[in-house]
Amino acid sequence: MGLFDMFNKVVSSKKQNTTSEFNEILVPERVEPAPPFISTGKEQNLSNGYEAFYKNGVLYDVNPRNKAISLDEDRQVAYDAQYIILNNIKYNLEDANSIACIVIPNFEDVTGSMPYPTRDLSYILRMRAGRETRPNLAVPLVYKTANMMLASPISWHKKDFFRLVIQLWSIGEFAYGDNLLEQLNRRIPSIMSDDETRNIKRQNFEQNLTIAKQLNEDYLISDYYMCPCEKCAPFRGRVFNISGKDKRFPKLSDYVLFPEDLCCIMFFGFYYYEGVTITKYYYDENNNVKEKEMDAIIYSNRPFIDDRSTLEKQKYLEWKEKEEKKAKQDRQYYNRQTWIEKYNCRFEYYQVKTKLGEKAPKSFDGYMRMKRNNTENYKKIEALARQLGIKIQELEQ
Repeated sequence: MGLFDMFNKVVSSKKQNTTSEFNEILVPERVEPAPPFISTGKEQNLSNGYEAFYKNGVLYDVNPRNKAISLDEDRQVAYDAQYIILNNIKYNLEDANSIACIVIPNFEDVTGSMPYPTRDLSYILRMRAGRETRPNLAVPLVYKTANMMLASPISWHKKDFFRLVIQLWSIGEFAYGDNLLEQLNRRIPSIMSDDETRNIKRQNFEQNLTIAKQLNEDYLISDYYMCPCEKCAPFRGRVFNISGKDKRFPKLSDYVLFPEDLCCIMFFGFYYYEGVTITKYYYDENNNVKEKEMDAIIYSNRPFIDDRSTLEKQKYLEWKEKEEKKAKQDRQYYNRQTWIEKYNCRFEYYQVKTKLGEKAPKSFDGYMRMKRNNTENYKKIEALARQLGIKIQELEQ
């Protein structure tokens, strides 16, 4: 997350949220039995009495406090704190009712210019919620964290919000996970959409266009991305005139109708003066990156063609292959069934451990290794488990 992104979030939030009262997503009534607490063996003792102090959502002190180091170096206490003291009200993160009573602060009271992510209460609670596996605490904590993130000036992305939904699915709270996802889809459709990247590009373009106009700058410049796709290559490294009054440059609206379709290119405000240049980047004969200053008017009026070198095309294909692998991983990450199956495997081991006692494998990882390899010991355990009425999940091949 870049500083410019965070600044844009602050600007947009100040325009949209003019009241101190936040419309909170509430935890609905339970519609299915609470799942059992399935220990992962990694839980920490959080009934430690530690305290973290916040004013309008920003951390300013912790207890115990190591005065020999800065608060930022000492903020692990805040991550592990049992209590948060927010605007002089104390809440217990080990008590579900207390978590539910946390009042969403007006973060705007302290966002003079840039947010401070690592001291932001939503940032710290998100880390806490991501490791909370006790259903009675996880549900209110996840919902409260989602609301904090919605109110915070930090520019959160789809994966950040989705991680909270996944936490609920991962501990067997399927209905609550589904409900939270539905609510987030309603509140922030542009972020939760499958087209999040396109939406972000459109928003950034519109924000930069607005900023340019506010600064009385009648130009946008596209960045010079070295290894773009064939569609974006003709648009890189050009100055566009916004109004069309300066005929020396291509008019923005004549060439850039849907900036979100230009997957490799970003646009920024540009101040024109006589003799200004555009920096062109290229590979020399030894594949080292070099740069060359080009006359802004002449270079902006070059033909709109794919002018990539052979090496640039090759590097784009390599990047595209990596992106396709990442997209496949993301599809699995956002797939509800992925997390349901993982929970079912843990629940299966929980039942095996509970009912077979000493005959059960010592750890979940050990059980899964035996199951994947279909060992003789696993076959014996499986037979005993089925006799006891335990449902055994089939593993995907």
